[in-house]
Amino acid sequence: MTTVTKRKVRIELVDVECLDPEDILGGASGTRGQDELYVMGGVAVVKPNTKPVPVNKLVVPDMPITPGYPKPFPAKNAVLFDATANSNEAIGLGLSFWDRDTAESGIDPELQKHLDAMITSVGAAAGAAAGGVLAGIPGAVAGAFATTFVTELVKIYYPKLTQLDKDDHLGSVRQVVDLSTVNNGTHNWTWSVQGSTTFASWNYRVRARLSVSAA
Repeated sequence: MTTVTKRKVRIELVDVECLDPEDILGGASGTRGQDELYVMGGVAVVKPNTKPVPVNKLVVPDMPITPGYPKPFPAKNAVLFDATANSNEAIGLGLSFWDRDTAESGIDPELQKHLDAMITSVGAAAGAAAGGVLAGIPGAVAGAFATTFVTELVKIYYPKLTQLDKDDHLGSVRQVVDLSTVNNGTHNWTWSVQGSTTFASWNYRVRARLSVSAA
């Protein structure tokens, strides 16, 4: 029988570096070659044989990004998860990265309320979809939450995010932490957020940090 222990877990965004900006002509700031990055996301904890339980939402407001210079995320907006969890649980997170196109565009003023509702509904949907055998594998259900969350976020918010000109969806990140296998210590993640359209291309490097210790 596997012994279940308590583990202290902290997940935080560290910094972002723009290697290639999306706005070559200048977007909301009007500065050529400078993007205005913002981030939205959600986090859920999955226990064995249960549906994901949403525990946090993340909204990082506009960050003017100059290519070639790593920029720290604001401390008050950078923490995705900071709590104690059991060693037989998993944490799933989904993040969606955007570039604001015009100064007049803006996030839905009721975004916080909508995000609360969405991570709850997506958590239930991911748990139900996993079902059966997967329901007993926290990592698999956490992955289902992360994937479903970012998919729904883009599908629901992309048409609503702006009033005059659509903000550009730069990409999404999905990450699962399986607490039954991850070692204590600090783990650094580097995510690549890149893409292209007919008119533009972009490339971002996002760094995050996972810290795990005995509770």
